[in-house]
Amino acid sequence: MEGKIILNTKKINQIISRITYQLYENFLHEDEVVVLGIKENGYKLAEKVVQEMNQLKKASSKITLGYVSINKQKPLSTAITFSLNSDDLAGRTIVLVDDVLNSGKTMMHILADLVKFDAKLIRTVVLADRKHRNFPVRADFVGLTLSTTVEEHIEVVFENEDITAYLK
Repeated sequence: MEGKIILNTKKINQIISRITYQLYENFLHEDEVVVLGIKENGYKLAEKVVQEMNQLKKASSKITLGYVSINKQKPLSTAITFSLNSDDLAGRTIVLVDDVLNSGKTMMHILADLVKFDAKLIRTVVLADRKHRNFPVRADFVGLTLSTTVEEHIEVVFENEDITAYLK
């Protein structure tokens, strides 16, 4: 992989642990929390968050994992699909997870769909935030905020248990 390594597996795992503790503290009194990862990498990150949340929760709440599928280049070209049905999302606390927040376009479209389910509360989690917003979206829980040029990109690569974030 070409590019400068900005986060290695050890650092990413530390970030996941920190974010998981923050989620746990924020949702300590919730009966149920739904964690939705944006396919592909957002879902992989969400899986890791849910694993850690399950270790922390001490049977205090139910944690449901699901995914959201969207065409990131052209969000309006195909329907946004959820792995969970509307009954699993309605009235729930939802945590939306993605690997990198760029312009906010993908997250904005998904959040617009999630609002239709009359969620109790929606929070967003990203591993890396580039701060290049075109849409009024922000992440509530961020692993790394990095000012990049418009030409630079952050790519997160999952290889078995190894996770690396590159600046390209």
